Amino acid sequence: MSDLRALIAETVRAGLNAADMSQADAAAFVGVSEKHLSQILNGREDGSLSMWQRLLDFVDADWLAKHDADILAPIRALVEE
Repeated sequence: MSDLRALIAETVRAGLNAADMSQADAAAFVGVSEKHLSQILNGREDGSLSMWQRLLDFVDADWLAKHDADILAPIRALVEE
């Protein structure tokens, strides 16, 4: 799994935890099975760019960034390289 994908997966997990939502909730939102989402988040399967965006939208990454400025810092740093 690339560093960026790993960081995004970590952000998605943090967002799920912060909102007390399950991986099943996220899987239903993006339209994949819970098993497939687990494989994507654990780096065993690739996910499309649009799927990653839907996941970040689902966990409201913008809200997370405003309330925990450090949560998206590693992603920004990697993208800016």
